[in-house]
Amino acid sequence: MEIGLYPRRRMGQTFLADDDIADREVAAAGITDRETVLEIGPGLGVLTTRLCDVARRVVAIEADDRLVYHLNELLGERAEVLHGDAMSVKLPRFDVAVGNLPYSVASQLIFRLSDAGMKRGLFMIQREMAERVIAPPYTAEYSRMAAVLQRSYSVELLFNVGHSHFYPQPDVDSSVLFFRRRRGVKKWPEYERAAALLFSQRRKMMASILRKSLPEESRLDLKSMPYGSRRVEELTVKQIEKVVAWMLTDGAAAAMLRNQ
Repeated sequence: MEIGLYPRRRMGQTFLADDDIADREVAAAGITDRETVLEIGPGLGVLTTRLCDVARRVVAIEADDRLVYHLNELLGERAEVLHGDAMSVKLPRFDVAVGNLPYSVASQLIFRLSDAGMKRGLFMIQREMAERVIAPPYTAEYSRMAAVLQRSYSVELLFNVGHSHFYPQPDVDSSVLFFRRRRGVKKWPEYERAAALLFSQRRKMMASILRKSLPEESRLDLKSMPYGSRRVEELTVKQIEKVVAWMLTDGAAAAMLRNQ
């Protein structure tokens, strides 16, 4: 490459090598000149330079010291580049999060950004993972991740990206997802913990899972459990919410969910 930077295999790096894809991502994000954008893993800055053209402020988090130096040289004062791991560095306030996310930590990063108050997010992730994020009930891909993220966000698959658009070419294709936070939906840790419990045994009836999981002092009557004879993979987010609300009527069950 002309600038003398090559991907580090130990960091799982692949660089986007298609300007048209970057243009499509920025256009889809709908960023305004009043918004602060947080970019995760800017790499060579293909996406970053375009974000600087539309946003009020751009903050990019990059773990590779070589790329931090390159980005500072490339962008100057147009963006702030933070050197660190996006999973642990202190996150600034932001309106929109974007990034071509490392496949190994993509889901953890999206959850962390959600916890930080992300209003909108546009991410390129592994296609297989994207299918799990947007999956509906009654599909093999429907998972805890889908049930949790779809509760807080409307998630749209914008387009797929073949592996030939990267250097070096990964073994898998990617997809670009757009997240928009739903109005009036507050964080509910008990819901997330209940979803984790129920999806850990997704092929079992939910009443059967709770029969083995609830504390002995629980007074819940499992015969009255909403959807107790069904599997969690068959339930919508709203239906799972009803199950969690029912569990929280019992002090012992509530304590279990709050202390997991």
